[in-house]
Amino acid sequence: MRLIECALDRVGDAVWERLGVAMGLVACASISSQLLHELSSPAPSTLSWWFILGFTLGYSFWFLYGIRFRRLAIWLPNALAVVLQVGLAVTVALKASGR
Repeated sequence: MRLIECALDRVGDAVWERLGVAMGLVACASISSQLLHELSSPAPSTLSWWFILGFTLGYSFWFLYGIRFRRLAIWLPNALAVVLQVGLAVTVALKASGR
């Protein structure tokens, strides 16, 4: 384990911050893909409310955590993820209500 820690310590903080933002945006692309699918599909959603709300709460926590510790790589992608998850929840709710 110490060998891995030493190797990771060689990479600078700025690089980790940029990589963190990039990886967070990749995760947001996945949510966006699901949202676009839900918007374009006339079929009822098969997404679980536990899934939607659980991820929304998780992303909300990490957004606040990133704000608290002033880590751009944490708060920025998670802020976007919360917005996308709320959009997904609204879309699924509208589909369930027949609108």
